[in-house]
Amino acid sequence: MSKVNKTTETALWVNQEKLVQNLRFSFTNATTVLGEALQNSRRAGATKVEIDFVPETKTLTVRDDGCGIGDYQTLFTLAESGWDAETIENEMPFGLGFLSALFSCQNLEVESKGGRVSMSTADILSFKPVKVTPWVCCPAESRFEGDVCGCGSENVQGPDAEGVYDCLECGIFFTAESIDNRCWEGVTTVRLGGFKPDASQVASCLSELAKGFPIPVIFNGNALQRPWALDSGRAFIDTEIGKVHLKGFGAGESWTDSVQELQICLQGLPIYRTKGYWRGDSMVNIVHLDSRQFHARLPDRDKLIDEEDVVKQVKSVVQKEAIKKIMALKETLSPAEFAEGYETLKLWDCLALLNDVPVIPKGVLAYIQHYPIKEGCSPVNLEPTGLVTREDVETGKVTVAELEDIDETGAVPWMFAWHKDMRVYDNPLDKGHWLFQHLVDFTRQEVQVEIVGETHRAYFNGQWVCGDAAFCEKYRLAFGDDFVDIEGDSMYWEDRGLFVVPKGDASGGVVRQASSYFDEYENFNESVKDEDEWAFQKFVIANTSPDPAKAIQRLLPSFAGCPKLFGKCFTLKLDGEGHVLSVVEAEPAETRQAA
Repeated sequence: MSKVNKTTETALWVNQEKLVQNLRFSFTNATTVLGEALQNSRRAGATKVEIDFVPETKTLTVRDDGCGIGDYQTLFTLAESGWDAETIENEMPFGLGFLSALFSCQNLEVESKGGRVSMSTADILSFKPVKVTPWVCCPAESRFEGDVCGCGSENVQGPDAEGVYDCLECGIFFTAESIDNRCWEGVTTVRLGGFKPDASQVASCLSELAKGFPIPVIFNGNALQRPWALDSGRAFIDTEIGKVHLKGFGAGESWTDSVQELQICLQGLPIYRTKGYWRGDSMVNIVHLDSRQFHARLPDRDKLIDEEDVVKQVKSVVQKEAIKKIMALKETLSPAEFAEGYETLKLWDCLALLNDVPVIPKGVLAYIQHYPIKEGCSPVNLEPTGLVTREDVETGKVTVAELEDIDETGAVPWMFAWHKDMRVYDNPLDKGHWLFQHLVDFTRQEVQVEIVGETHRAYFNGQWVCGDAAFCEKYRLAFGDDFVDIEGDSMYWEDRGLFVVPKGDASGGVVRQASSYFDEYENFNESVKDEDEWAFQKFVIANTSPDPAKAIQRLLPSFAGCPKLFGKCFTLKLDGEGHVLSVVEAEPAETRQAA
């Protein structure tokens, strides 16, 4: 006969001992217990929490004056927090925080409303029974009319088989039930022996955890700084995500000091900080999230659930609130005062608020401070100008040009703008700003170049730059109906690869319009630049000298390294294009005269 397969049943089952032992690996740091200790004190309604650490014995002690632990079974039950319904609804405690204490030390002692506990953490994690010793003392106060009162002494005997104690001081008899926690002095103490983190880790972690915490944190007798706390004296506003402090908009602060950096706290503990350079605890916008809406990752509570989405939402709300503050300021400040906040407006992406302000902020416009050159990795041409009014622009007192990077477009439009003393649009405004109706836009129309009184052309061959040079009386730059004649400054005409050299310039500075002298590794080659400048200067003098012999003397290199040529005389012959046809040694003039 063939066997018939029978249907069976199974179900989810938990190996609780292995599960608990393996949970130690779910906590990122042994210092997680410090945040849990602070949270428990706060939830218990404590007015402060005191923490002491003795490095010699590696003992951490936490004390608070909260409501205390009445039922130790709740403390020793995983995934059951024991908090009231309101706390559970608002904060979603996981009921796993006590595990972080068990995994962080070797011995645990607790003294609270429900009595005393002292046991090794290894025994607790092995599910061995935990002995709870109740508080027992002679009742010194009556609970109701007619109740027997004693002396309050802890010098008692018992209990006997019926659970009765005998006070050895005043002689009254009582039961544990009759004292009803009246011997507990209202302080919960948790002592962790053999604590794993060292003193520096404890101090550093507590210092960070305390910064936004709602109640004072005392460490080794010293109150820790709480610069982000709701009671720190900073102004917080209520928003849809929680409470927000905007840096720069509080009493005594300047709105021009506004920042975008965020410090986000959840239930008083830091949970997110803007990445990158940190300018200090005060240079930050502080956000205390509403714990009914936002939650932390189990079990460490060191990271937000859906962090990327939450941070995006927070940034949006903070920006909205900042713009509200800025709009209110606009109603009270003068146009010039409001324009001083340009960087803040740019920071919060609300430059449109400047569209009807009759002042252009400092930093938007710049002037060309010297002969314009290619910049490479070092911007040197522009210097920010001060406030410019709408009247200045509309009356033509100030002309504003839009120029592209000189390294990309070449020097022609820059030379025109420089000689016309134009201001350059250098930093952004909103596209609806009134300035754009008056810009001279060199990006849409070319500046025309006319060489006037050209005498000749010659080829310059430097180390990094080379090309033809047109020697002339002057050159004219024209844009629309406007023009400027330039006699004293050479120009490199990028489109033609041509150096335009008017009679009034004998320098070699024009080579810096042909090259920035930055190499591929962004190193500035000053020695090469100096040699090219000096070579071009000699090149100009040679080409403009009325005496050909002096021109050749300028062009010839030094022969100091050739001693065989010392004292010699040569006849040099050039062809029609300036190439050397021959060099013949000749008799020195002194020899010919003697003959």
